[in-house]
Amino acid sequence: MSSLPVAARMDVFRQHADMVSVILNHHDEAFARTDFHVLHPREELAEYARLCRDNDVVPEFEVWHHGSIWNLRWLIERELVKPPYVTTLFFGWPGGTWSPPTVEEYLYRRRSMPDGCVCTVSVMGAQQADVAAAAVAHGDHVRVGTEDYPRARDGGVAATHELVAEAAGIARAAGRPLATVAQARQVIGQRPRP
Repeated sequence: MSSLPVAARMDVFRQHADMVSVILNHHDEAFARTDFHVLHPREELAEYARLCRDNDVVPEFEVWHHGSIWNLRWLIERELVKPPYVTTLFFGWPGGTWSPPTVEEYLYRRRSMPDGCVCTVSVMGAQQADVAAAAVAHGDHVRVGTEDYPRARDGGVAATHELVAEAAGIARAAGRPLATVAQARQVIGQRPRP
């Protein structure tokens, strides 16, 4: 989990995982049973960058607000990371890193992203389909599932495969072909599987 400090996630690097999520700011999420308040200073971000480079692991940077973008640019300016910069833009998640789950917020944040970013959106809220449609229309990607917003348009709980089918339908309606696994790995800079 990206809220954990780097020392608690060393197995990701020892096992040479394909990818690791790295939150680019203070992790402040409020949930029904637990809250997360974990500071992730830039020194830790630099350590993640080094570990990813040394172990051939792709960092997936979590972008919660414009401070996250500032930290990503800090890593890029110091040449600690190289493109493509794989990112997930989060909207509507409860806590101190909350941001409005709106198309306007997506567009505002997206305009500020550095060149070379591969952006995916994650929306916690009923506006998930609206923001997903905007992301697809602008060439970005969509993350859905029960960890994000587990509800269908009618408000009932949906299975992950139903949410994925809805996102795929949005892409097809926009004329965006769905990527194969090999194509998706290429887009995010992962090495081909043997």
